[in-house]
Amino acid sequence: NNEVPEAVNIRACKIARESDTRILLNPAPLRPISEYLLDNVDLFTPNEHECEALVGMRNVIVTIGKDGSKTLWDDRVHPTVRIDRVVDTTGAGDTYSGVLAALIGERVESGELGAGDSLSTLDMTDIIRVANAAASLEVTRQFVLPAIPNRREVMDLLNKQ
Repeated sequence: NNEVPEAVNIRACKIARESDTRILLNPAPLRPISEYLLDNVDLFTPNEHECEALVGMRNVIVTIGKDGSKTLWDDRVHPTVRIDRVVDTTGAGDTYSGVLAALIGERVESGELGAGDSLSTLDMTDIIRVANAAASLEVTRQFVLPAIPNRREVMDLLNKQ
């Protein structure tokens, strides 16, 4: 994410590219994105305000708060689980991006997504559904790290829907 200097993101991206690792960038806090990152990041996950200010990103999933997220490559909104009470939204985007990255990584490990395959070959619907649910749970709790739900909690929430 953009909480580290741009040079760190570029170096991490180069290391990932050398090992055929997928690269996801949550461009928060908002700042201009270098051409190198625009050309080499596989998936961007800005929120709706950050997305309006950034141009040139490809493969973008925009987080849109209580409405879930939107894949810009097909202009599709993926609704989230409705929750009764929001306690703290800090960390919701990071939770979303982290779950998204972990689930994409699982698909790579399982062989469903090959090293040279574009993310567009992967059906992201279920992955996005789980990431949305995780972020929904995260905002119902206080303090960022203790608020991040585990897999069982997320799946229990989804199974109740």
